[in-house]
Amino acid sequence: MEFLTGGLAAVGAGFFTNPLEVIKTRLQLQGELQARGLYTVHYKNFFHAFYAVAKADGVMALQKGLVPALWYQLYLNGVRLGIYQFAENRGWSLNDKGEVSLMKATAVAVVAGCAGGYIVSPFYLLMSDQEDSFFTAVTDFLLGGVAAVGAGIVSNPLEVVKTRLQLQGELKARGLYTVHYRNFFHAFYVVVKADGLLALHKGLVPGLWYQFLANGTRLGIYKWVDDHGWMTNEKGQVSLLKAIGVSMSASYLGRFISSPFFMVKTHLQAQAAKSVAVGHQHAHSGMTRAFLNIYKEHGVPGLWRGVIGAMPRSAVGSASQLVSFSTCKEVLDGYQVFREKPLLNFFVSSMVGGVFISVFMTPFDVVMTRMYNQGVDSEGKGHLYKNVTDCFIKIWHSEGLYGFYKGFVPSYARLGPHTVLCFMFWDFLKKLEEDYFHKKE
Repeated sequence: MEFLTGGLAAVGAGFFTNPLEVIKTRLQLQGELQARGLYTVHYKNFFHAFYAVAKADGVMALQKGLVPALWYQLYLNGVRLGIYQFAENRGWSLNDKGEVSLMKATAVAVVAGCAGGYIVSPFYLLMSDQEDSFFTAVTDFLLGGVAAVGAGIVSNPLEVVKTRLQLQGELKARGLYTVHYRNFFHAFYVVVKADGLLALHKGLVPGLWYQFLANGTRLGIYKWVDDHGWMTNEKGQVSLLKAIGVSMSASYLGRFISSPFFMVKTHLQAQAAKSVAVGHQHAHSGMTRAFLNIYKEHGVPGLWRGVIGAMPRSAVGSASQLVSFSTCKEVLDGYQVFREKPLLNFFVSSMVGGVFISVFMTPFDVVMTRMYNQGVDSEGKGHLYKNVTDCFIKIWHSEGLYGFYKGFVPSYARLGPHTVLCFMFWDFLKKLEEDYFHKKE
């Protein structure tokens, strides 16, 4: 609750201070890398800048960048003030006498500020960039989100089957639990037989919201950074380390934003008839009711329960997917393997990406599913796992290496087509956007 309170307070202030932010940005960019007297002075001073902006671009120009600015305020100050208040409430910034310790308070403030600054960096870039760059960035976010939604509609049944297989035999050795789902194909049959054909699309609505928010952020940032050439080396080739860094950072942000939807999606997909139920059964009647139930019992923090367990999965998955796709596509383009068959080029690149992501990500995916789906007590603490490390250790001791690769086949069966469709939709939408909105005269 501390995070939300701090963020909303900053948003309220942001409405009034945004015009000052616009003026500050214009003055800071004026005469960039030029000595005084060698550039045209459009903004003579603080007050003249207000007049010049309003005259040239209209009064509404004083609120340019308002949307990303408010998101920036929400996340920066939500994280910054939230962490500080959280630490203060627990006495972490106090000395033995119960008084505020300057050193401890400073340390907490620095950590909170760094965390907030890291999370909001993309929004600050959008705020300070040019207007056309802002709309280009927003378009990239939308295109990435829509592409993922299109792929998510097709791949959702595979997500349902994967979730069931990953929860089956939770913290039990092989042979010590009832096997409801023998394999990938049998799981489809059992789900349809026990819950009906529509059960293959359980969790579809929150799943699509998750796809839109997570991949809109992830693919949008990746595309935006790629367009600016920040991932290439001196030769114009994709830098592996830079690409991994960008994709992991973008994935972290996307996962955090979309986490509540993924949690509800997991709860709904795990729900099954009693005869074939696996994992904890949350008994939600739908997405809206699920959010209300979680909020009523655990407040706003409860909506982000399990997000820490999702971060490693997102980083590993996104890095392996985006990097393998870009690298493979670049190699195929360079050797002109499928010069006259671009769709086949996308297919091969995406399927290779699916292999890498399945191998590296499945263990983290299992842990994430378990963390999101486990039952919690009245204080929001998990019944089975204390944290991500505890989850890894318990799975290893109880289920061995096999436990980390439960659902591997449906994971690739989902990720392969999903990756193909997502990147094909993404590329198609990018070309469509370029053809219709960026035609040169």
